[in-house]
Amino acid sequence: TVALLWLPGQPGPEAPQAPGAPVYQAQLSGADAVLQAAARIEGRDVRIALESGAAPEGRDWEVWWIGSEDATPVSMGVMPRDGEMRMTLPEGMEPSPLVRLALSDEPAGGSPTGQATGPVVAIAGLTAL
Repeated sequence: TVALLWLPGQPGPEAPQAPGAPVYQAQLSGADAVLQAAARIEGRDVRIALESGAAPEGRDWEVWWIGSEDATPVSMGVMPRDGEMRMTLPEGMEPSPLVRLALSDEPAGGSPTGQATGPVVAIAGLTAL
């Protein structure tokens, strides 16, 4: 007998990626090069690590997915102050070299409107590996 236990809010096992799943990366840098974040997308798994440049006190860096040149940015969430952000891309978000990732300076907890309210502090396009 096998029992499975699911705890809401707890990370589950990572879904296995199909062999040959596309891999993309992006290196986001602030204008002064103090802010550095590295993004890697394998298949639908996303990891974004803040390498340096924590957000100011009372503020957060929010991550945005920009699907094409004229696409409306979509929030991917707020960067953790340390460690890395991990998520699975929702349906409709397809990685490609046309996609850009951006970080904006937002109030603690992220944008209250669903769109960037603060300045974009770093942006980079995805590069296929």
